[in-house]
Amino acid sequence: MKFLLLMMLTTAALAAPAIPILPCEPDIDGRPGDPAWEAAVCQTDFRSTQEYSSPYQAKVWYGRNQTHFFAAFRCEHGDVANIVQKCREKDSAVYFDDCVEVFFDATGQRQDYYQILANVQGAIYDQYVDRHGRNIISWDSDARAAGSILEGEFYLELSIPLASLNFAGNRSGEIGLALCRTLNYYKDWKYVYGKYHQIDTWTRFALPVQLPLSLEDFQGSRFGGQHNWRFTVKNTLPQPLTLTGSFQASGEQELPLQLSLPAGQSQELTFAVQQPPGIRTEIRLLLQNRAEQREVLRFYRAFIPEKLLDAIPLSTVLYRGEDFQAEVYINEAPDAPLQTQVLTPDRRVIREQKFQPDQRRSHISLPLGADLRQAIIILQYKGSSQDVKITTVDSPWR
Repeated sequence: MKFLLLMMLTTAALAAPAIPILPCEPDIDGRPGDPAWEAAVCQTDFRSTQEYSSPYQAKVWYGRNQTHFFAAFRCEHGDVANIVQKCREKDSAVYFDDCVEVFFDATGQRQDYYQILANVQGAIYDQYVDRHGRNIISWDSDARAAGSILEGEFYLELSIPLASLNFAGNRSGEIGLALCRTLNYYKDWKYVYGKYHQIDTWTRFALPVQLPLSLEDFQGSRFGGQHNWRFTVKNTLPQPLTLTGSFQASGEQELPLQLSLPAGQSQELTFAVQQPPGIRTEIRLLLQNRAEQREVLRFYRAFIPEKLLDAIPLSTVLYRGEDFQAEVYINEAPDAPLQTQVLTPDRRVIREQKFQPDQRRSHISLPLGADLRQAIIILQYKGSSQDVKITTVDSPWR
């Protein structure tokens, strides 16, 4: 009996503490005093990463509901007029500001993790670090943050969608968590529950949020033009799953979705997206479990598409019968043909030709014929295209 009692006490002592469920969702407005935080855990035992440490302490409150993780930080600062807060944009260098950080080992396997940073301006920097230690900066948490500067301290609130962390692969119900505060102004780094980026030091927490859908793979493009975004999602449940949701890209109408996945099966979703080079593009996929009306997957990307194809004509005014010539730059190792079309001003196709570039920079020469007065040259590589208007004149030497 004593042995059994000892085992029960030991098991209870080793059980991962739970992240508390808040009775209501806090307003992420950067102002202290929201009563929702009264049910959160408050932690003050921040430790320094180095022997020297500033005297300034921090507190954090954290909790969750069924869809989000919430945290609120109060960070002492000896010179609030000079808080480092240069960053304003998403994924700018927030880590050089005075900021807070949240680390998640979402699978509980101590192999890969997510990192979300925020400064007092509400600017977010986030990334996924895979099991090989590669930083995947293109990952986005779709987190929200807001902060304010108070007397002798700054205050910061965070809301992080659980569905963006791909928890479906975690069947243990335990995660790793670390919460950190950085004062770059003082070169001072403090943490609670585990050290910066050292996943083996992070505290284990119970997070029994069973998300029935996992994102197995996705493919998109960082270049301008029209590209297909493909998502492979898998039902991890032993029974069928019905999903509703939406897909939306910048400047396009929201596309409602409804799909049914058999038990344990995967499905590929494909969406065509127009991505103007140099213009910020946002991609968002949201899926809900229809039976529970609960969000189970959130995918978000925000980026500025790069120019994939750039053609520089030697001239746009040619003698009649002269070939059109251009220097063509492709912003990747070419693995597809460069397609060209010659069109009349009313866009009637009169000639097509393909080139197979074997390097990023190449020269092309395209016969136009002797009868054209004006023409439009269309050059296309994968989803990117460029139009060049051509005028021909009679040669004075003919």
